[in-house]
Amino acid sequence: MNERELRQQVATKKKAFDEAVNAGSSAEELRGLKDELKEAREKLDLTLEARELDNPEIDPVEQKTTLPDERSISELDNKEVEKRYNAVFLKAVRGKTITADDEQIFDRVKEIRSFSSSTDEDGGLIIPIDVQTKINELRRTFVALENLVTTERVSTKSGSRVLEKLADITPFANIEEWDEIAEVENPKFANKKYSIKDYAGILPIPNTLLQDSDANLLTYIYKWIAKKSVITRNAVILTLLKTLPQTADISDVDSLKDVFNVTLDPALLITSGVVTNQDGFNYLDKLKDKDGKYILQPTPTDATKMQLFGKYPVTVLGNKFLPTESDKAPIFLGDLKEAVILFDRGVYEIKATDTGGKSFTRNTTDVRVIDRFDVQLWDDNAAVFGKISTTTIPEG
Repeated sequence: MNERELRQQVATKKKAFDEAVNAGSSAEELRGLKDELKEAREKLDLTLEARELDNPEIDPVEQKTTLPDERSISELDNKEVEKRYNAVFLKAVRGKTITADDEQIFDRVKEIRSFSSSTDEDGGLIIPIDVQTKINELRRTFVALENLVTTERVSTKSGSRVLEKLADITPFANIEEWDEIAEVENPKFANKKYSIKDYAGILPIPNTLLQDSDANLLTYIYKWIAKKSVITRNAVILTLLKTLPQTADISDVDSLKDVFNVTLDPALLITSGVVTNQDGFNYLDKLKDKDGKYILQPTPTDATKMQLFGKYPVTVLGNKFLPTESDKAPIFLGDLKEAVILFDRGVYEIKATDTGGKSFTRNTTDVRVIDRFDVQLWDDNAAVFGKISTTTIPEG
């Protein structure tokens, strides 16, 4: 039985004794519970004393997690626990010995963030809040489709949301004095379910980098997780968008106008946009209207960004991530925030090894990172999946 299990056993015995006292148990029963608590406490004390006899050399990283006062971990406020957890996190990544205080800090962090039991059983490390904040900031610097869809933070692995469907709304009836007022149609709702999925990858960290400063190590982790997260979430969102029931073949300016003027609900146009790849953007960039004007124009407030018909923002992804298939460039038109919802578990989890997999032979510490989210169609009539023939030459 390790130290952590012994501490848990002491806590369990103490709780059982307190409950027996409150329940008015007999002296004999209390005496038996006290003896069990005393024995559990002695085992823990002996374990701690034996560890102190080893007199291990304390490294600089471990010194950062020692308490500056006599307060127990349970007496620290949540903000201080999160702050001290940064050092615990980096110790684990570097493969340093985790102390009893470190384990208590880790337990407190899990308690604060209310993680599910499956996360606890996995035994991985939770990314510190300030690290996760930095990762989210970096993600925004990439072309992240999650910024174009609705993102909702959830605290459970699965669940559902109620969506009000767009129904045919009829006007109120005209009535005369003393007329009976008729009932109107009820709103129609749909239940959208989600189930959080795990997406994981391995980050090999050279052991020479682990010897570098905390700032350099964290920066390395920030960038890798941010980039992989954006690529992963973009791929899942794009796969879902290709299942949209409304489709269109884009062959000229008029076919684009048909989508916005007829296919899409006029109420969505003010928040609509366009997503395509390099081939699709190249086609649109050469396309002119009947007056000879290019249909793509720079955004008035940012010349580096383009708008279709001077109204709809255009987002361009590389052909590598959104490929052209059979000479057809994909294009998504409409309000993606109404079309798609991303349920974000808000969890990055990390686990490190310097002996498993290829880490031993290449002298690295391999870090496994898990991102948890799910993506669902919200209103599948809010956007259109179009295809542009790249073999068609736009008339100029």
